[in-house]
Amino acid sequence: MFVLIYNRIMNGTIIFYNEYNEYPVIDFIENLTSGEKAEIIRYFDLLEEYGIKLGCPYIQKIGKKHNLWQLKIPYGKKDLYFIFLNKKDKDFIFLHGFRNVRETNIKEELEVALNRTLEYEQRKEDSLG
Repeated sequence: MFVLIYNRIMNGTIIFYNEYNEYPVIDFIENLTSGEKAEIIRYFDLLEEYGIKLGCPYIQKIGKKHNLWQLKIPYGKKDLYFIFLNKKDKDFIFLHGFRNVRETNIKEELEVALNRTLEYEQRKEDSLG
């Protein structure tokens, strides 16, 4: 269902969402430049070390009901964004990644993450019984 890819510091765990044996966040990262990837690693390290206490402007809560958070990674004029679920303050399930988009498209990006959240929660319910 999910794959653990990133757990270097052991303070936290970053897990990437799996959708029909595909990993959309990993696919997004693989298509970035080496500089962007290096910056992502840096911020993943910070997230694992500090958790959501990393705070603004890098971490922002975007969903109360589902505990959705956004990680913003500044990179020139093309900031990178990741939407993730926060579990137990140190476990992060990354649902969606995207580049800086126009305000009109933000709703579409959030909708993708919300749909993945709902599917994750349904799978979790189904596996419990």
